Order: sequence, then C-alpha cells, then structure tokens
Amino acid sequence: LLGYGLVYRVVGFLPEIQNGAFALGWSEGSRFYNASTFAARQLYGASLPLPVLHPTRYLLQALPFFVGINSIFAHRVWQVILWLGMTLLGSWLVARRVSGGLHFPLWLLTAFCWLFFFQGAVYYHLMVVAIFVLAGYNAEKPFRTLLFVILAALWAGISRINWIPVPGLLAMTLYLFDKPMDLKHWFKYLSWPAIWTLFSLGVGLLSKQVYTRISGEDPALFDSAFSSALLWYRLFPNATFFMGILLAIGLVCLPLIVLVVKKMKGGLYQQVAWPRCFLLGGILVAFFLGGVLVSLKIGGGGDLHNLDAFLVFFLVIALNVLAGKLALDKGEVVDTGVRDWRPIWLMLTLIIPVFFTMIKVGAGRIAWVKTDDSDLQKLNQAINLTANELGKVLFISERQLLTFDSLDYREVVSPYEKVFLMEMAMGGNQPYLDQFYADLASGEFK
Repeated sequence: LLGYGLVYRVVGFLPEIQNGAFALGWSEGSRFYNASTFAARQLYGASLPLPVLHPTRYLLQALPFFVGINSIFAHRVWQVILWLGMTLLGSWLVARRVSGGLHFPLWLLTAFCWLFFFQGAVYYHLMVVAIFVLAGYNAEKPFRTLLFVILAALWAGISRINWIPVPGLLAMTLYLFDKPMDLKHWFKYLSWPAIWTLFSLGVGLLSKQVYTRISGEDPALFDSAFSSALLWYRLFPNATFFMGILLAIGLVCLPLIVLVVKKMKGGLYQQVAWPRCFLLGGILVAFFLGGVLVSLKIGGGGDLHNLDAFLVFFLVIALNVLAGKLALDKGEVVDTGVRDWRPIWLMLTLIIPVFFTMIKVGAGRIAWVKTDDSDLQKLNQAINLTANELGKVLFISERQLLTFDSLDYREVVSPYEKVFLMEMAMGGNQPYLDQFYADLASGEFK
C-alpha cells in the first residue's frame, strides 16, 4: 500500500513536466517569472524588483537560470526534483532519528514520512528550514546547534513569517526529548533552548527586514496576509475543500495520536517532568492555532499546506515518543517495540496518507497540452500591431513567455502581475489597486 502511494504521488508529477510555452496551471507562469527576477539582468538586460511572496521558493527555482539554463522544460523538471528531493531529505532526517527505536527499516519510515509531509504539502523551500535543524542539531554541542538554528532562521525570515520561530522551537523540541530535567535546576536546563529560540526570532526578523530593504519593492506591499479577510466556513466541509480544515487535519493526526496516547498511558508520562510535556504540548498547540488561522485567510484553506509547520512538529514529536526517544527524568530510556500496537492503528497510519495522496493527485488530469505554436504566432502578431504606438505591453499573466524567449517581445513591466494583483486584492491594498486602475486609464500600456 505504501509503495502504491509512493508511485501514485510520483506519477502525479508527470503532467508538470512538459515543453509547452503556456502555463500549465493558474500560477505556474507567475512562479517562473518570480524566479527569473533573481537573474533579471542576465535575462532581460535590466534589474527588476525581487519577489514579495515566498522569496526562497523562487530563489531555489532560479538556480538553473544562474548556470545559463533557460528552457521551460528543464525548469519544470527542476521544480519536480525540488519537490521530491527536499521532501525526501527532510523525511530521511526524521526517520534516521527514530528508526532504531521503532524497529522498522529506515527506508520504510522514510517513505512514510515522505507521504505524510505531502498531505500538506510542506513546501520544499520551507522544508529547508527543518533540514538545517534536523541535520545540525546536537544536544551535546549547543554552539553547533545554534549555528544551524541561525542558518535556518536566515532562510525562514525570507520564506514565511509564521516559520520564523520554527528553527529555535524545533531545536528545543529535540532537546526536550534528549535531555532529562531536574526541576531544581530548570533555569539552567532551559537556558540553551531559550537562546536558540531567541536567536531564531531575532535573526529571522532581521533577515526579513534586510530582504525587504534590498528587494526593490515598496515595504508596504509586504505582509498583505495580515490585512486579508478570515473565512470561518473553511473550518468545515465547503466548496473549496470538501473535507474542511478541522476534519482533514483530525483525520491526518488521529492514528498517531491514538498510538501516542497508548504509549503514554503505559506509565511514560509519570516518569517525565511536567514542564517538558507542557512545553511540547504548547509548541504543538501554538503551531496548530497559527496554521488554522492562516488557513482561514482568503486564498487559503483549499488544503492543509498552511498547517505545514504543525505537521512537521506533530510528526517529529509523535515518532520520537513512539520510538522511546523521550529520556526519562530518572535517567532511564523506555524500551519501545511494536508488539503492543494494535494492527488497526498501524494500518490507518499508512492508509490515510495514501488516501490524501489519491484525492490530491486525483484532482488533476494526466494529460498533455496541445501544441501552442499557432497561439504564439497570433500573440506575436498582435504585439507587432502595436509597435508604433506609445506605451508598454503589460503581461498580467503568462510572463514566462518573456522569460523563456517564446516571443519576439522582451520588455517586462514589473508591477501588476496576476498572482500579486490577486494578493493585493485579498489584502485590501487599495492604493496599489487605485494606481493600477489609474495606469490603465491613462494609456500607460498600449
């Protein structure tokens, strides 16, 4: 079943690897254009403002541009490699930590984690944050851990604002599992986790401010999500997401929650100092509530990807508990096997990620776009008709046609790209929209 889910998920990416010049999805062309802004002078002969939304995603997507690869087919292949590869690396790091205690093969646990993360999905540029911490954390080397937390925070600061605390709190989570606690010396015990968390917040926020300044965009255009509307009906089954946020995340977490509760009821919770359990629970609750809040924002709630940070913490905590990685405050370690686990819950633990894979991939179509040479020819003809008119040509959508030399025309108008226009509309940025309407009315564009 797990093998079937893996194959189904991989095959689901095949339609994204095509050579057609036009966008395969509503925002695909926007993503390629945003990535191209990091190499704008090389591609367009002039600098352009850097992306406001998800800069690190587009920085990763831009890597082929830096080495002179300017084929839309190659860039589509690269994006699939990022999806598969970053998720695989993060999954392997989680599985490596717990495989010994769970007595499952490393490859099997890696495959499970890989499918689990795709239930969100946890986007590949955000997985980088977890990879830094999981790879660099060492409870016995707090300065080494701090270095990797700082690297992760630098990346998180220009990725997504709700991921800024993730590096420090993820390092704290691993520390709470590895180190027993003496309640008489709680301040000393929590000193390094506190340092990691504070550095994560400080470095992340500083990274965000620096990027905002060097991006070339108006700082007022950032953080539009703070002013966007909340759609409370997204919590429940609706036309956008047939399961709704609460039912879907409950289904994703239920089997592992049951297994963890069974493990803790075996007396484990009595042998662990309450502040450790309280902190682990508090971290989960904080990221759950934050993820739900972001999912309720207009533009979100179509799946579980806004609960990405919660999914990472939930899986790390659940698997570490089940693997007996929770060091007891008497200095002992619980011997954890699977002999007492009921097969029904193990079965559901695997079935549910495969189910989410099927509904996510099944919503698309395994189909190939028709040849678009005639459409490109007509578009070129239309642009050539305006050659003697004053003004510029505004590509609200399909800007990748300029990026990948699909047209004779090359001049790029930076503002008013489709996805960003939608973001400004959802965030209620009226001055931006008023300027857009004014430019249209004034004949700025031919």
